[in-house]
Amino acid sequence: MSKPADRSSENAESLQRRFKGGDGSATREVRARVRRILAYRGFGIGKEDRLDLEQTILLQLWQAVSEPGFRGEGFLGLVEIVASRRCIDWFRARRPETALDLVPPIGVRDPDPQRMVLRREQIEHVRAAVEQLPQACLELIRLHVSEGKPYAEIAAIVGRSEGALRVQMHRCIRKAHSLLPAKR
Repeated sequence: MSKPADRSSENAESLQRRFKGGDGSATREVRARVRRILAYRGFGIGKEDRLDLEQTILLQLWQAVSEPGFRGEGFLGLVEIVASRRCIDWFRARRPETALDLVPPIGVRDPDPQRMVLRREQIEHVRAAVEQLPQACLELIRLHVSEGKPYAEIAAIVGRSEGALRVQMHRCIRKAHSLLPAKR
């Protein structure tokens, strides 16, 4: 009698082989897994972008499994990793405006006075939220945003990993966002 883990591994390898061979049912199963990841609301990916990303992900998966020497072990994990990373890439490419983006270049006047007032209000709200952050967040933001130091350099200075700093920055930004007044 085989163990459930062995059967699961055999199924994943079979799925990978069938996907590589162009089997329609395997492609639909992989596509369904990719779509579940793309549908995560936290990414905020619109329908058109989801379709484009889905095709990109399926192509990258097919290219990966077509490489000589690719072993089918962990194929389902590969599907999830590739899909998640493409979503993160998409999200990072479309980051929301920061307070620095809201400040018009020196000497450029916005002809719409209402928009100027709204921009100033947004900047003040962001400043107030950032000032309420813990000192560790303020220091990380100063080093990364104001001084433009990469996470690797900051990690060497503070003796932490880059990943830990990225997570900390994410939490700091999320905290600042929660301190902003609700949009009207």
